[in-house]
Amino acid sequence: MSKDPQKQADQLKALVASSQWRNFTYYLAELKEQQHRVLEQSVEIQDIYRAQGSLEALNKLINLEKIMQRT
Repeated sequence: MSKDPQKQADQLKALVASSQWRNFTYYLAELKEQQHRVLEQSVEIQDIYRAQGSLEALNKLINLEKIMQRT
């Protein structure tokens, strides 16, 4: 990927505008559900932190389309 921020933004806009984006977000939603189950069933603090971090990353990816519409 290019280091030019505008080129990166244009590439991301093309990605979220593609016909495959909706399928990708469905997949991300499935992963998010899995992480919620992990979070609910975890007893070890490391597992809880890991699931929280995964959920944060998944939420950012899911919201990427909205972010790109603002730029």
